Amino acid sequence: MLSNQYTSEPSHHNHDLQIDPSLLLAASDLSVAGDQHQHPPPPGYSADAHRPITYTQPAPIPVFIKLHAHSACWLGLLTYGSIGELRHLAREKHDGAAVVRIEGVVKDAATGGDISYCIDDDAKLGGYLAHVSGGQATFVVRLIGDGYVPAGGG
Repeated sequence: MLSNQYTSEPSHHNHDLQIDPSLLLAASDLSVAGDQHQHPPPPGYSADAHRPITYTQPAPIPVFIKLHAHSACWLGLLTYGSIGELRHLAREKHDGAAVVRIEGVVKDAATGGDISYCIDDDAKLGGYLAHVSGGQATFVVRLIGDGYVPAGGG
């Protein structure tokens, strides 16, 4: 029966891989000194592709939501900035209602009035949020359905 040179146990009992410490030192020396015969990276190689990917949670975006241009509004937080998330925020106060239209509102610098833009997909929502970045994001939502009774009656 042969013995492992690093332990006194017979080799058939030792299932751990043993690495010669001199090999580790040699590899360390090469990494410190650098490869004297460096070769160009293969075609298509990107150092960025081999870096670890880190994910950071986006900061929530405060948004004001109201049911019509002159109604009271409530504050919501968009975490991911998707149209689905905005629809969910709009329905929170009116369980069972459906969102049929969302408009992003900006102030007209010339007149001081409001300008509304139809927001019906993620690209338009992203554009609107970029436009009002650092300012106030306000949405007017049109609802229909069980949980919503329009102002002035039913």
